[in-house]
Amino acid sequence: MTGRRLVFAAKLVVSAGLLLFLLHKVQLAPVLGRLADAGAAPMLAAFAVFLGQMALTALRYARVGDALGAPMDAATALRLGLVGHFFGQALPSAVGGDAVRIWMATRLGIPRGRAASAVLCDRGVAFLVLMGIALACAPLFLARVADAAARLFLLAPALAVAGAAIAVALAREANLAWLGARGVPHAPLARARDIRATTRGPGAAASVALALAAQRGFIASVWLAARGLGLAIDLADSLVVMPPVIHATLLP
Repeated sequence: MTGRRLVFAAKLVVSAGLLLFLLHKVQLAPVLGRLADAGAAPMLAAFAVFLGQMALTALRYARVGDALGAPMDAATALRLGLVGHFFGQALPSAVGGDAVRIWMATRLGIPRGRAASAVLCDRGVAFLVLMGIALACAPLFLARVADAAARLFLLAPALAVAGAAIAVALAREANLAWLGARGVPHAPLARARDIRATTRGPGAAASVALALAAQRGFIASVWLAARGLGLAIDLADSLVVMPPVIHATLLP
């Protein structure tokens, strides 16, 4: 029992330290002032939509884990997702939160390789859906952004989606067996099989649908929060702005 108390105390210290770090980096007075003037209804709606988005993300994570031999129920996936999201806010990028998710999954008895693949493929599905949204909103982006250099941003989602389509097409078992017979290490071939299982397996369509709903929910929650703060931003603006912002959080 003493050991458990020590672990719990360590968790409290780490969590408190991360919160203090965040508070140190943020000027609270202007933030609290804006929140005091915010409209209650849109802010509550934004929070509710955000919670729904987190639930959809957890369901997607659980489905991807089931497809890759890292099974967990939806409640466990939600718990790991919330903890990972917290660390993603405190650490330099969302990648830190993913590392925490992998570590927590291994503590549940999931092999490290399977836990890592589940997190990476889950992130990959979300990323590709996000890039698809960015491409679908290209006309809105071009109508709002006149700078030629900024317009080159549209090449990123196009290349990402095209590269993913090529990778999935090449990740056929016959191709992977051919590469394995010629000395390609097991690890990249295993990751390629995981990608194919995630994108072409029985639950692939459901995972993509959940990713689409979750990303749209996050964009909607930002739009609702902006409305609550009195910012003149319409939903189309959020569709244009949020995909590159979310993409940037994945960078170390």
